[in-house]
Amino acid sequence: MAAPTDILPFTAARFAETMLEPLFYFAMARTHDENEAAELVSDIAESVLTALARGTVPEHPHGWVWRIAKNRYARYAAERIHRRESTFSLSMEEDGAFSQYDIPDAAPSPEEQLILEEDLAALRRTLAYIRSDWRQVLVAYYLEDKPIRQIASELSIPEGTVKTRLYQSRNYLKEGIYMARTYGKLSYAPENVNFSMSGYSSDQRPWNIITHKLYENILLAAYRTPSTAEELALEMGIALPYMEDELEFLVRESLLRKNGDKYETGFMILSADAQAKLQEHLLQITPKVTELLTQAIEAEMFSDYTKDIPWHDGFIPEEEIRWVLLMREVDYIGWETYNKGDPNVSTDLPERPSGRWNLLGFEDFHHDIPFVGQHGAMDGIGKRSIWFSQYKFNWNNIANRTPLHLTYAESETLESICLGKDLTGVPEEHLTTLTDAGYIVQDGEIYRPSLFVFRRKAREEALAQKKAADPEGYAAWEKTWRAPEAEAIALMQSYTDFCRGIIAAEVPDFLKDDRFQQDFALSNGTNLRGAVFLEALKTGYISYDPEKTSQSAGAFINL
Repeated sequence: MAAPTDILPFTAARFAETMLEPLFYFAMARTHDENEAAELVSDIAESVLTALARGTVPEHPHGWVWRIAKNRYARYAAERIHRRESTFSLSMEEDGAFSQYDIPDAAPSPEEQLILEEDLAALRRTLAYIRSDWRQVLVAYYLEDKPIRQIASELSIPEGTVKTRLYQSRNYLKEGIYMARTYGKLSYAPENVNFSMSGYSSDQRPWNIITHKLYENILLAAYRTPSTAEELALEMGIALPYMEDELEFLVRESLLRKNGDKYETGFMILSADAQAKLQEHLLQITPKVTELLTQAIEAEMFSDYTKDIPWHDGFIPEEEIRWVLLMREVDYIGWETYNKGDPNVSTDLPERPSGRWNLLGFEDFHHDIPFVGQHGAMDGIGKRSIWFSQYKFNWNNIANRTPLHLTYAESETLESICLGKDLTGVPEEHLTTLTDAGYIVQDGEIYRPSLFVFRRKAREEALAQKKAADPEGYAAWEKTWRAPEAEAIALMQSYTDFCRGIIAAEVPDFLKDDRFQQDFALSNGTNLRGAVFLEALKTGYISYDPEKTSQSAGAFINL
């Protein structure tokens, strides 16, 4: 038969085993805040551990600890009464306001202080990481005073499971006071993660989520190593109840996914090492690719064969039109190479809570190549397509000269102006936004475009007539730009194969069978646009003058 509890020697280990758990819930019932409860339990434990270290041998250990707990709570309440909206009364008649069980007046020795500080630090860490399934049982058993049978019924679990969780939590608390729970690196040295998004969102998601340092690093940690909530809490240095709430939120937003008891990031994050290898290889082929693309553009768009076709409205110089044509050509050869492979792999973007979009993450890395994004009109899902787009050059502050996006309604107004429609009823704020962005200018009472208006349909119709009238002449002209374009595609295919190997080498196990995410990383992680843009500036094919270059450089609308 086991000896009665009060007969066994009352050591720090027995205190942790038998008292920490009920003390924590005693504190929670009075503070209603986990952080304050942990602080109060730490105060109580400090009194107990200090007294034990000095040789105190209580005759009735549990009653002794509870008297200390009540006295420490009384002091806690008195010290914080001015900060609290309400106080929790506690009758002190049987104990006295402040008794001999408070912290001794004499300071502990250096050795005692070191042991005490280590024990208290371990205790605080332990209290912060009580699992949610244990917590449910502990609250019901200690705070709500429910019998095991009732708890099992309410939680739809066997009575044996309730007993097991109570036992596990007691062991957890007992071990925790002496266990080295080390916070992960991300708790004190968070990393920067950048993101690229493709698709459409009806609101500010996911940008209003992924720009938070906490969420960046949760996603990074779960990408590197699929982890339980407890493991992520330790890695991030956050108490488990708060971490569980954040993880549920990220799962709802489809940024994380739960696989069993582990959390995984739902998209790829390219490592700094992978980015360095991709950039080094890209810079080797960029000069030749840029040369071939500029040859193709000049032959297709600006040759004598097409000079009689009115394919743009002349609102900006042709030199600036080349900015858009060059990026469009880059996207074309990319599409011709990135997406070659398994025809059964869908290229449709995933459906998310706020639309259809996908992300690619990038570990912090110094890029020699500026990022060139492509933005347009938001909230257009399910509506008539308006082909407005803006290449955003993150170089020399160009990207900041125009809005991040237009609303669908604003893009409708821009289209109406480009088509010369009546603007009656158009909201004044639309005109202000478009004017401030440099997409339109006011000429008297008339608004006209000040961006590249591409009359694509008219050009295609004119070329079809030329082909019908002179098939041989059309074929000869087509060869002048198809040949350099094909050579660029072949060169790009070699680079794409290299990139695919780099990405495949570091893709985590949980994404090894996800060809869509790997292809997405390939098509969005190479930044061919930025490399070609820099090379074209270097060779003088395009130029930039902050005083003369149109504010709308890189923007266009297809009509």
